[in-house]
Amino acid sequence: MTAPTIRTYGNFKNARRQLIGSLGPMGVGAATIALVAAFFAMVTAGLGAGLVVGGIGTLIVVPMAVQIDGYTVAERILRRLLFARGQSKRQTIYRSGIISPLPGSHRLPGLMWKSRVMDVETGRADWPTVGVVVYPGSPRTFAVTLRCDNSGTDLVDPETVDMWVANTGAWLQALGAEPDLLQAQVTTETTPDPGTALARTVNAQIHPDAPALAKEVLTEIVDTYPQAAASSDTRVTLVFAAPRPRRPRTGGPARRVSDEEMCQRIAGRLAGLAQRLRGTGAGEVMPLSAADLAMVCRAAYDPAAASDLSRVRTSAAVSWADCGPVTAEEHWDYYRHDSGVSVSWGLAAVPRGVLHSTVLPRMMAADLGVLRKRVTITYRPLSPAQTAHAVDTDVRDSQFRLGQRARPTARDMAAVAAAKATAIEEASGAGLVRFSLLFTATVGCVDDLDLA
Repeated sequence: MTAPTIRTYGNFKNARRQLIGSLGPMGVGAATIALVAAFFAMVTAGLGAGLVVGGIGTLIVVPMAVQIDGYTVAERILRRLLFARGQSKRQTIYRSGIISPLPGSHRLPGLMWKSRVMDVETGRADWPTVGVVVYPGSPRTFAVTLRCDNSGTDLVDPETVDMWVANTGAWLQALGAEPDLLQAQVTTETTPDPGTALARTVNAQIHPDAPALAKEVLTEIVDTYPQAAASSDTRVTLVFAAPRPRRPRTGGPARRVSDEEMCQRIAGRLAGLAQRLRGTGAGEVMPLSAADLAMVCRAAYDPAAASDLSRVRTSAAVSWADCGPVTAEEHWDYYRHDSGVSVSWGLAAVPRGVLHSTVLPRMMAADLGVLRKRVTITYRPLSPAQTAHAVDTDVRDSQFRLGQRARPTARDMAAVAAAKATAIEEASGAGLVRFSLLFTATVGCVDDLDLA
């Protein structure tokens, strides 16, 4: 009997281009300008002027070349300066409601303050309405969220898990051909179960004439099980952009697609997208309505109200204009909002080695003292034309870096081989997707941040 083959996944690449050392196109351009300026200064004003200009150029280029944990020193300095500027203008403090100078009740802060949500009727019996979040920016974007009723990977054969991963890759490749689709994101939110969902399910199954002992056992289960249980909610969000205005075939001025028309188009395409998503292990897929979206946002900003919101499943529970926080304040290393304090980590660099399909469950598991935990993977599928351009650019960059070294390292040669292998797969019809990962943990107070 042969041992089962454990499938691995890898060949991840950073989206940041590196041409010479750790310098990208902007860094190489800055270094070239600095060298040319130092040369002309030396020719026209002497050696001293050339050294001064060269020293200034070095102070500019070196921070762009030195990386710390995936970010250059220049990027870290710029982030600090931007945060200090926003803090001095009190842009890191948000107040809503009657104490706010901004109009509206308790709207979402930041970019989402201008957003609105529309309930679109689909005419389907299984999901009569779909909530679409509309952001009137440039371009106008439309987001729809699907809730997945997945059961996890416990007691699932590795072959089935590998099939789910393969179907997920096919689904992401298909998204690259979806018109007007900007990105997709998968969010898994883990929270301590207050017991409301279990109580609703058990109470609905209890027969009035059931034996007293059976009722007592079920009541004890409802009272004790949630103390050590956790609930997991998986959501898939698809973001679309409004197409450019086009002239009608019959002539006349260019016409812009209205928000209502774009929402109807998205709602009509959801059935096919949800059907392909079921093969990835997502289980039953159901789009969220406007009321569901508002409750998800409200529970994230106010974890103390999550238990009450889970008991109230009516359309009037929370409106989109009231799902934001009453007060929020952004600090450098954490974010305080209503009854919670959150801290987020982002993916700074892709894994260099290979991964297994079981790499994320530990990160998604519930932890003692953490009120809510969210793991979000954002995907940007590239179109076939963008994929071909990205693959060809990667091959040229890897060969250029290899030629810059007198004694190439094994990593440089492996990068060239991986780039060529990716190009061969792309020529066979494979797609390419950019991704990032965000991890957010919410606790009750600042002193509990060490538990996150």
